[in-house]
Amino acid sequence: MSETSIDKTRRRFCFLFDIYDFKYQYSFFFPDGIEPEHFIDQATKIKRSLRRKYKQPILVKINLSAKRELHAYITMYAEQPLEGFKEFMESRFPGVAKSRFLTPEKIESTISAIINQKPHNLNSYFKKSKVNRYSMLNGV
Repeated sequence: MSETSIDKTRRRFCFLFDIYDFKYQYSFFFPDGIEPEHFIDQATKIKRSLRRKYKQPILVKINLSAKRELHAYITMYAEQPLEGFKEFMESRFPGVAKSRFLTPEKIESTISAIINQKPHNLNSYFKKSKVNRYSMLNGV
């Protein structure tokens, strides 16, 4: 039996948590009301900026949140602290940057959620046929 696209994405995402020792989580929230088409362009610029500034592996994931109204945001995982992340992001892009240390329990719950929950419908939200859920910057 062949593997579904969702199962393949889950497997590959979890594999990255196995081979990298992610200890830090960073999030970037654009202001309310950013258009989905504009979000994709900004996310591409953010990834390019992060790849150049930080020379370590960074896992970047696009998420949807239904708090208040449906909107997209970016979550990043890193092995080492991203020095000056908040100032770097907020000086280049409109929005709010947050960070936190990941406990083993939080990592476990994140992986469990990826495995057990239905993924967000990014294609419907962005009105595109294919939106990559995650990408690995500066990784192997």
